[in-house]
Amino acid sequence: MLFLTLNGLDYMVSEGNSIFCSRQGKSDINVYVRGSWGGLYGEGKRRGYYRTIRICDAQTGEVIRDYESVPKEVQDEVSRLICAFVAI
Repeated sequence: MLFLTLNGLDYMVSEGNSIFCSRQGKSDINVYVRGSWGGLYGEGKRRGYYRTIRICDAQTGEVIRDYESVPKEVQDEVSRLICAFVAI
């Protein structure tokens, strides 16, 4: 997991198995934003409720689901992670 803070908002980026039935055996990169509702993640000062704002294919970077806008700086980090994941 990667945590980023941008303009006062906390973001979390993680890679894991896809939750979609049509993508069995594939990996996705999920982008979350911290807010007043969502799943409880993180530790220490990063602990809080995070909701999914984007899901991307970990191999190609293709956006699978886009629920909210994602700042360019966070998109750049996601692209960097995809490049690192593909290189493995």
